[in-house]
Amino acid sequence: MPTNIEVRKMREDTIELISDFREDNKNFKTAFNQHDEILKRYDEILCQKASLMRVEEMRLNIEQKYDP
Repeated sequence: MPTNIEVRKMREDTIELISDFREDNKNFKTAFNQHDEILKRYDEILCQKASLMRVEEMRLNIEQKYDP
């Protein structure tokens, strides 16, 4: 059986580790949310660019097929 001192020491170590883990997890969550927002914005930009490119392709296709 562990002594009271050993149990207290183990509790202190465990509480410290849990506290560090919570802080790391909080930081990770913040960074993850930032990266998620960045990816969403890239997706919006790419979709917008793809739509504009498709419109331009259609315009060029029409210009080539038909006389003004």
